[in-house]
Amino acid sequence: MIPDRVVITGDAIEVLGRMLHKVQCCVTSPPYYGLRDYGHPGQLGAERTPEEYIANIVELGRGVRSVLREDGVFWLNLGDSYYNYRPGVGGLAKQSIAKTDQDLPKATSRRGTKLVGFKEKDRLMIPARCAIALQADGWYLRDEIVWHKPNPMPESVQDRTTKAHEMIYLLTKNKDYYYDAESIKEPYSPATMPRMARGVSDHHKNVDGAPGQSPHSMNQPRLRSSYEGQATKDYELALAQNPSDSKRRIEESILNGTGANKKSVWSVATYPQSDEHFAAFPPDLIKPCILAGSRLGDTILDPCAGRGTTGEVAIGLGRSVILIEINPKFSAMCTRNLNKAQPGFL
Repeated sequence: MIPDRVVITGDAIEVLGRMLHKVQCCVTSPPYYGLRDYGHPGQLGAERTPEEYIANIVELGRGVRSVLREDGVFWLNLGDSYYNYRPGVGGLAKQSIAKTDQDLPKATSRRGTKLVGFKEKDRLMIPARCAIALQADGWYLRDEIVWHKPNPMPESVQDRTTKAHEMIYLLTKNKDYYYDAESIKEPYSPATMPRMARGVSDHHKNVDGAPGQSPHSMNQPRLRSSYEGQATKDYELALAQNPSDSKRRIEESILNGTGANKKSVWSVATYPQSDEHFAAFPPDLIKPCILAGSRLGDTILDPCAGRGTTGEVAIGLGRSVILIEINPKFSAMCTRNLNKAQPGFL
C-alpha cells in the first residue's frame, strides 16, 4: 500500500517511465514556455522553440497516461505568452518577485532565438497547440476551462487587453471515465428554490389530472424580481442542455438542492505564497479538479509539483498524493509543506 504522501526528486518523464503505482487523477501546471527560469537545466519551459516545448509536453502526457487508471483524468493548466524577439541576454527586464532569483530562460526566443513562422508581437497560442498535440497523441480532450483571474498581473500594454486568464484542459484515457459532477455543482440563484418548488407542486397537480396546472401555465405566479427571471433562464437552459430529461426530473433535481452544473469559466484569484516559488497554484483552482476527478482515498499525481500545493489540497480532501519535482530546492519545499498538511482541512 502506497503511503498517503510521496515526494520524488527527478525528471518527471523518467520517473513516470519506471513508476508502477496507478493513479486516479493528475493535476499539474508545467512551467510555461519561455516565461521563467526555475534554476534547473532540465526544466520544462526553457526549450529554444515552441515545437520543442510542445513535444516535451506530449512526452510528459505519455508518462501520465502510462500511470493513469483506465477511468482516470488529467487536468492540465497552461498559460500563454507573446513572441517578443530580443537578441542577447540583456534584452528584457527581470520578471520575478524580489525575494526570488528566477529569471527568463536564457535559451528561449525571449532571449535571442529567432522563431520561424511567428511575427513580432504574435500571441504564441501555446496552450491550444499543446492541447491539439495531446489530442493527436491519443488523449480524449473533454473540456476546456477558462481560469479567470480577478487580480491579474498589471501590464503596460496599450494595443491589446490585459491578460486575465489561463487555460485548464480536461484530458482522459478513454471515452468513459470517472467524473463526479455532483461534487462541484454551483448554487442556484436565491429565487430558484422557491420558484421551482411552486413549479414541481403545480406539475404534480397536472400529473394527478388537475387541468391547467403545468409549471409554465399562465396561472403561474408572476416573477417578482430579476433573480427569479434568471432562475427561469437557468431552468430553460438546463432543459435545453438535457432534452432527454423530463421536466419533472430537472425540476426535482433543483428542488432537492443539487445545484447547477459547474460552468467552464472559473474565477479564482491568485495570491502570494510565503515560499520562494513565484508561480503557485491557488488551492481553490485545484479543489474542483480533485473533487470531480477522484474518490476519497484515491491517489493524485502532480509531476511538476513546484511548492506542492496540489499535494496539500489532495491530502486535505482525503486523497493520497505523489509529487514529482525536478528541482531539489522545490522538492524539499514540497516535503515540508506536505508534512504540515492534514486530512479534512479543506
